Formats: sequence, C-alpha cells, structure tokens
Amino acid sequence: MFIGYLPPKYLMGEAISNGQLPLWNPYISFGLPFYGDMSSGYWNPITWIIASTKGYNPYTLTAEVMLYIFLSGAGMYYLSGLYTKNKYIRLIAAISFMCNGFIVGHLQHINWLSGAAFLPWSLWALKKMYAERTLKSICKASLLFYLLLSSSHPGIIIGAIYFFIAYGLFNLLKEYKAKEKSLLLKSITLNAVFIFSLLLLSAGMIAGYLDIIPHFERNEQIDINLSVTENTGFTSWISTLLPFSTTTKSSFFSGDIAFRNIYWGLLLFIFFLLALVTTKTKEQVFFFITGLLFLLVSLGQGFKLAAIKILPLVGYVRVNAEFRLFAILSFVIVAVIALDQFQQAEANVRKRLNYIVKGIGVVIVALAAWGLFN
Repeated sequence: MFIGYLPPKYLMGEAISNGQLPLWNPYISFGLPFYGDMSSGYWNPITWIIASTKGYNPYTLTAEVMLYIFLSGAGMYYLSGLYTKNKYIRLIAAISFMCNGFIVGHLQHINWLSGAAFLPWSLWALKKMYAERTLKSICKASLLFYLLLSSSHPGIIIGAIYFFIAYGLFNLLKEYKAKEKSLLLKSITLNAVFIFSLLLLSAGMIAGYLDIIPHFERNEQIDINLSVTENTGFTSWISTLLPFSTTTKSSFFSGDIAFRNIYWGLLLFIFFLLALVTTKTKEQVFFFITGLLFLLVSLGQGFKLAAIKILPLVGYVRVNAEFRLFAILSFVIVAVIALDQFQQAEANVRKRLNYIVKGIGVVIVALAAWGLFN
C-alpha cells in the first residue's frame, strides 16, 4: 500500500499544490508520465479530489481505502434492490459483499478495492439503463462505468469487459426470444449510444494509455508459463466455509496468501446451495454459469489456457486470482434471489434447506476435526 501506491499519488498532490499540472513523474523508472500509469488511478476523479485538496499521506490514503470498502457495500445494497424489496436481505447482501474474502485479502491493493467498489454500481446502472431507456440513465451508467475503468487494476478492467459484454448479450437474447423486434432494435441502439458516450468520457484515459503502451514491457501477452500461476487454488474453495483457514502456512494451500480467500458469507452460501436444487430464474442461471466460469479461470492452469484461446485479452492478465471477484458478485446475486424467493417457499423447499444447513454443519465440524488432528 505505502510502497506501491502512495508515492505516485503523493507526488501528484505535491505537483498540484506547487501549481504544476501533474503530467510527468521523474522519480519512477527514470521518468514516467503520470497519465500513463495504469496502477495509480491517475484518471480517477476521487484521486484528483484528494490530491488537489488535502493531498496524499498515510491517513488520506487509508481514508480512500475505507471509502472504497463502504462503496462496495452501498453498491451491493442498491444492486440487490433490483432483485428484492426486503431491506434486510439487501443489508445482508451489502455486508456479505463488503466483507468478502477478495476485499479482506486485498486491503493492500487499492486498485483492486476500487474495482470491487464500482463493479456492483456499474451492474446496477446497466440494469437501470435497460429498464428506463432514458438519456439520464445512459449518462449515469457512463459515469459509473468510467469510475470503474479509471480506478481499477487492468486485470479487473479486462474481466469487466467480458462480464458486461456477456450480460449485454444475455439481455439482448431475452428480448430476441420475446420476439419483440422493435424493442430489440432499440436495445441495440441503446447499447451503441452507451458505448459511444463511455468512450467519449474515457477519451483522455485511452489517449494516455495508448501513448505509453508502445514503450511498456507489458504490451504483449505474458509468457504461458507465467500465465498459469498466481491463482486461487482449488483448495482455497474451503474458505467459503472457513475463511481464516487460508491464512495458515501449510502446503495444503498454494500461491500467495492474498489470493486464497473467496468467503462471501455463510448465510448467503446456504441459499446459494438452495438455489442449485430448486427452480432458478433466468438471471440466476446466467449469474451461476458466469460466476462458475470466472471461478474456474481464477484457478489458472488448463482453465486459463483455454480462456486465452477464446478470450484474447485474458492473456494479458498475470494474476488470475483477480477473476474471483466476478464469481463472488455473481454468486451473491444468485443467493439474494433465492433468499427472496424463500419467503414464499413451499414446504418441500424448506425441507431441502433444512438438509443443506445440517449438511454444512456436519462438513464444518468434520473440517475442524481434521484440522485439529493434522
């Protein structure tokens, strides 16, 4: 946090306080343009607000981190409101996402936290745009998507591109199946206007990145041997039940300790399992499949190699563990819908839930006993 992220932000604030436009940082790699640094959040409006007012120090940087954590919960509260009107379910979803293993594991990576903060907001804005189809909703979606793109680590940006393309196609497919050709044409136009406005809003950022990419070592796909490392290993999935187990120094887990945790709340995990054995909505099916695919890519190895062949941009991502953020978001949505449906559930569904709760209890006790004896 203080070695990698504070120095460029601090220097940016110092330049502004001395009446200089922060374009060039002479202290990194014998000189680096601020506007081409993809990790410092130069194009993020929040960075400019802090840099041009109080300036950056360990306290303001920590405040920015806490702001992103809060925004991730607030975003999920609003997003879950599109799936349920129950404020308690929405609050559960907000707290679960705000305290999930991705965020807890990456408190030192501010541009991963900002991605987690604006991801649910962007999905919320996209769904609102599809529902309202107004200029105001397009502008709102463009702004929130810009905040996501301008503040996030490049790996999250690449993941978000595919995540939202998939959701856009899913929405178009629903309208195509409804055989409403006029509505489908309007949706295509709506998406085109949204993409154009987002590109227009991001013009400065795009120009800045294009200026530095030809001189940047990472302007090509990374080596295949490196591409399959930096993963959230299969054994890390135990963190869905026991989040602190992944902090142990054991050969049972592989990879960086920050990449292991995928916990997103035991209550929602129970209803996620219930959703798997009951009737699912189309949205649940989409988010289950999408989340599973992102979770598999986060494993690296053969799954990452297969993804590279189908999705070219994925080959530029070194840390595959980033992709688990999209899996966690997707699974929380699946669970929220299931929890909302449970309020009107029939007796046989409640019986299945009872079996799931007892089964998880047995598994947790067995895992705890195994851990104590090993």
